[in-house]
Amino acid sequence: MTNPSVLLLRITAAIIILVAIAGTALMIKRQRDRERDMQDGHPKYRGSTLDAPPAEHNRKTSRLNPGIFGGSKNSTPPKPRSKAPELIVPLTIMAPNNRPFSGKTIARLVQAFGLQYSPNQTYELIGAGGREIFCTMLDVRRPGIFPQNLDNGEHNYEGLMLVLQLPVSQEPVKDWETFSALAHEMAEHCDGCLSDHKRRPLEERSLARYRKNIEAYETQYQNWLRLQRG
Repeated sequence: MTNPSVLLLRITAAIIILVAIAGTALMIKRQRDRERDMQDGHPKYRGSTLDAPPAEHNRKTSRLNPGIFGGSKNSTPPKPRSKAPELIVPLTIMAPNNRPFSGKTIARLVQAFGLQYSPNQTYELIGAGGREIFCTMLDVRRPGIFPQNLDNGEHNYEGLMLVLQLPVSQEPVKDWETFSALAHEMAEHCDGCLSDHKRRPLEERSLARYRKNIEAYETQYQNWLRLQRG
């Protein structure tokens, strides 16, 4: 018959061995996890708020792994989005009778139409949402920038360039109509001559050509939108 003290000793030894084996297995697993994470390109974030859905929006983003937001790791990755077709439409407002605009004239124009000075040293008209740039105003002479203080008498301007970069919205023709009306108003405000990008005065024929080109662009852009939704 086995001595009780010997039996207790054997049980204790067995428990110690099992604990040691479990500890070793856990260490090996952690080491393998670390190696796998480094192969993925970055270590896992610990205790990050990205591990759970955000408080206000449970919305996935194509920039992050779907698993971060609780989705399946086997989820089909989003299709890469192609770049939208673009069209740049420049117009100019030339000073009348070769008498350059003064800085004060440009300052009044900027104030009247609510243009904002940009970090690029140009002026921008911001859309109603407060985020999208509707169009940009540059000095017609290169490099096209303005001093921060337009009232400085040292500067004068042969003309201004207005640039509409489409798409601004999903209705390019409507954006062109708004841009064209704005350019006409600005030219009248400073007594300038509304012209094309080569400084030739704009006629009705020229405006019709612009519109036709933008109508063709809108068709191309709408086709691109349908492909993105499909």
